[in-house]
Amino acid sequence: MPRPYRFSPLRDGELVGLAAPASPFKLGAFKKGLDRLKQLGFRARYRQDLFSRQGYLAGSDRRRAEELNRLFADPEVKVILAVRGGYGTARIIPHLDERVIRTHPKLLVGYSDLTLLQLYLWQRFSVPSLHGPMLLPQLAFAPLSYLKKVVSFLQGETGPIKIKPQHFLRKGTAEGVLVGGCLSLVVTTLGTPFEIETKDSILFLEDIGEKVYEIDRMLTHLKNAGKFKMVRGILIGRFADKAVRKMMTDFFSDFKGPIAYGLPFGHVSEPLLLPIGIRARLHLGKSGTLNFDRLFS
Repeated sequence: MPRPYRFSPLRDGELVGLAAPASPFKLGAFKKGLDRLKQLGFRARYRQDLFSRQGYLAGSDRRRAEELNRLFADPEVKVILAVRGGYGTARIIPHLDERVIRTHPKLLVGYSDLTLLQLYLWQRFSVPSLHGPMLLPQLAFAPLSYLKKVVSFLQGETGPIKIKPQHFLRKGTAEGVLVGGCLSLVVTTLGTPFEIETKDSILFLEDIGEKVYEIDRMLTHLKNAGKFKMVRGILIGRFADKAVRKMMTDFFSDFKGPIAYGLPFGHVSEPLLLPIGIRARLHLGKSGTLNFDRLFS
C-alpha cells in the first residue's frame, strides 16, 4: 500500500472548514455545534449556501462539490469537518477537482456517508482521513470531556487506544493499514475507481438500522469480491440486534486473525477515532490495544 500523507497537528485558534456533502440539517443544532467548536478554541469557515436544501440533499450536487473543492483549495483551512452524513456523497465525487485535492490535501473528519469520500481520498491520492465525530450530532451534543479528547488527538496526541469490545470473537495480534467505515458504503465502492483495497489491512466495519440478513448480504458481497482474503484483523462496531453477533461469529468462523466485536465507533455518541490509511497494530488478549503509526508530522 502507498505511503500516506502526514498532516500538521491542529493548533489552537486554527480554521476548521465545515462541509455538508450529503443530507441537510437543522439550523438550531448546527448553531449549537458551531458554539461548541468555538468553545474548544477553533474558528470555523463555511459558505452561506451550506444551509441549502434540495429534497433529501444539502443543495445541488454542484453546490456540495464546489464547497469541498473550495475548502481543499483554501490555504487557511487546516481540517474539513462534516456537518452530518445521511446520503449524497457518492453523487458529488465526479465533480471533485482532483488536481486541487492532490496539491492541497486536507484531513477530513466524519463517518457514515462520508465513508465514500474517505475511501476515495485514500485509494486515489493516498490521503488519510479520520473516521470520527461530526458537527452533528457529536460536537453539538457529546460531553465536553469527549470533545477535548478529540482535540488532543487532532493536536497530535495519538497514543495507543485501549480496545474494550463487547466480545472477543478471536484473540491474537495483527498489523496492517486501517481501512473501512460504514458497511453499506464500503460495499458501494466495489467496481468504482476507488474500490476499497483490503490486502494486508485491519478492516473496521459498522452500520446502523440494517437487518441481520442485510448485513449478511453485504458481508457476503465483500467475501465474493475477495475482500477478506488478505485481511489481517477485523474490528466490528456495535449493532442493536443481538442476532448480528451470532451471524458474524458463524460468518468469520474460518478467519485466522483477531476479531473484536461491539466497539464504539461510527454511529455512536462518543466514537473512537480511527485514521483511515494509517498502519496500525492490533492486539487482542486478556485486554485489547490498537497502536497507530503517525498521522501527523
